[in-house]
Amino acid sequence: MLRPRRRIGVIFGVAVLFAALAQPVAASGDDVKSLGTNDYHSCVVKTDGSLWCWGSNEYHQIGDGADTTNRLTPVRVEKSDGVFISGFKSVSPSGYDHTCGLKSDLTVRCWGDNEDGQLGAGDTAEHDFPVTVLVDGSLTTLKNVKQLAVGQNHSCALKKNGTVWCWGSNSSGELGEGTTDQHLAAVQVKTGASTFLTSVASIGVGWNHSCAVMIGGTATCWGANQYAQLGLGTADGDSHPFPEPVSGLSGVTTIDGGIGHTCALKSNATLRCWGNNDNRQIGNDDDVNAVVLTPAVVVKATGTLKGVTSFAAGALHTCAVTNGKPFCWGSNSNGEIAQGESLNHSAVALRVRVDEVTLFSGASKIVAGDSATCILKTDMTVWCVGYAEYGQIGYSETPDGTVYFLKRVAFP
Repeated sequence: MLRPRRRIGVIFGVAVLFAALAQPVAASGDDVKSLGTNDYHSCVVKTDGSLWCWGSNEYHQIGDGADTTNRLTPVRVEKSDGVFISGFKSVSPSGYDHTCGLKSDLTVRCWGDNEDGQLGAGDTAEHDFPVTVLVDGSLTTLKNVKQLAVGQNHSCALKKNGTVWCWGSNSSGELGEGTTDQHLAAVQVKTGASTFLTSVASIGVGWNHSCAVMIGGTATCWGANQYAQLGLGTADGDSHPFPEPVSGLSGVTTIDGGIGHTCALKSNATLRCWGNNDNRQIGNDDDVNAVVLTPAVVVKATGTLKGVTSFAAGALHTCAVTNGKPFCWGSNSNGEIAQGESLNHSAVALRVRVDEVTLFSGASKIVAGDSATCILKTDMTVWCVGYAEYGQIGYSETPDGTVYFLKRVAFP
């Protein structure tokens, strides 16, 4: 009887050793403090305020100005040819082909595609380098911004005074000013014809809808609602150009949106999601209904997902971090939830993996794009997974279309 026990102990010890070796190496770090990812490119801000991007560059959304060649690894964003830009607090490249960043002076810079005025510069010209977001009408600089959120072809900013300002495409009323008119510079979100949205604590945007968390913990959304992403309890094809309260939701701290779904983090560190569920991106263990009309609790295999500190709604998937452990659910058709090739989707939250057997740990923040996911570790390194054809995973190997497990982004 002693021999089998010794054998089990040896096997267990070897398994632990291999698992430890397979974990991401605790590197010296790349000094990253903020990151964001979108359809085909990703960006980060380092602790020195410098800004770095990689991936698709068809519309100069990488911001290095040289040409439109895709960047397989991070390059530093410039303000003019050969001159680097700095002084950034955060970056939000959730836009389809554009990028926006919040500077330390609380102004916003955007660059890339501008067909719908999504750069907020008062024009529709494509911009190779960052331009300043302006206020509609006066064309003065939008100031005192404390949070930035970027959608497909529109962007929104929360000011320190609790007001929200948006610019760009408005075909579904996602700018929240009461019409569906495009705006090339920032306009203030309204609650009625002559009243404005105030007392906002945080904001989040989706593909063509926008949301705000109010001081007090309720949430309100506006824009497209074809998948019930506004949380009104119904789905319709109408434009909703004024904010409307999310049904049955309270105690909210932050909110974010995907193509057709929305998620909110509650003060008890649990998540609620609603809207499009065709790839099980709601995460409520519903493998039947393609639309979830009202906020539903996100679960893992053993119950409610608790202790959430960071989350993000991607196009067709959603991710969160709990106690340093990253979880994702929804579509895995491009490897975006890091479960390998065999799983097409998941209706419950699953631990993100480094390989077939090793779980990723030490995460501080997670972001989700169209078909890619990136994680900021506590050691200030960045790891990405998912669709890689344009280099959006950010490591030096030539991309072959899909990366199914996390890879460390290769900074120079």
